[in-house]
Amino acid sequence: MKNIFLLTVLLTTILLQVGCGQQMKSEFQAADDQGINNIRAFYIGHSLSNPIVGRVHSLAHHHEKAEFSIRYQTNPGSSLQQSWEIRNEGYAAIEPYYAGYYDTRCGLPAGGFDVLVLTESVPRHLGEEIGRTYQYADSLYRFAVEYNPDIQVYLYEIWHCIYSGTPTGCYYDIDANPWRQRLDDDLPMWESVVDTLNSRFNPAKPVKLIPGGQGMAALYDAVMAGDLPGVSTLEDLFIDDIHISGISAYLVACIHFATIYGESPVGLPNVLTDIWGNPYKDNPTPEQAAILQEIAWEVVSEYTPDPL
Repeated sequence: MKNIFLLTVLLTTILLQVGCGQQMKSEFQAADDQGINNIRAFYIGHSLSNPIVGRVHSLAHHHEKAEFSIRYQTNPGSSLQQSWEIRNEGYAAIEPYYAGYYDTRCGLPAGGFDVLVLTESVPRHLGEEIGRTYQYADSLYRFAVEYNPDIQVYLYEIWHCIYSGTPTGCYYDIDANPWRQRLDDDLPMWESVVDTLNSRFNPAKPVKLIPGGQGMAALYDAVMAGDLPGVSTLEDLFIDDIHISGISAYLVACIHFATIYGESPVGLPNVLTDIWGNPYKDNPTPEQAAILQEIAWEVVSEYTPDPL
């Protein structure tokens, strides 16, 4: 019985290894053969990126010139330091989409990835906190380029608690300006991470920012101006004090898509599916989606980081 058990474990391991590798290869080859701009992306993130990756995958699937192959390491609330150190604990992969960045079968060492998207945790502020971001963004960058020197690395700009700068506050946050002002205040901090990596490595493909926070600022401004039907308050854009609603997730996904592909999301469908093919239950209406697409494309088109 013991020998049968060991043989079963061995065969299962081999099948998982072959399965992940073969699926990646077939996904990539199918898109390449059709002359499509297929992006092979690895995301490292947490709950602020969880609602985004599937929507980007779905947007690309519906675009005539794009396809999106995704592998994802997600861990609740993880800082880049925790995301880096997870290799010491082991990451519970879910084939074929979820894997640790260090995984030799489905992670960065498997090769073939065009894009790496990094997501830091919050709260962050200039000083010791952002210093740790520099350190571990550096580690993850070095690891990625070891397996593909031509990989395009992005930092996903996120946001803080919506009760920032109010008497309510958030127990895990620091004292700071109100949420909308804080998005403006924090932008140079996030840009400093990008600038630091570019200064250190001078890559042929400079590290870039995905302006998710700037998108949320533009979305909030549109809501306050009465330009988004069915949405009237900041709270309507969130499901709690930091996690975004379907409306906001659609907007941020459009920003990721537009940044990574350099293509407008305008005209893409409002109904999107997750990476398993299941429709999201909180998709925007067609009218809302059209407005969100325009906002996203305007944000990405107009975002110009300050020079070093």
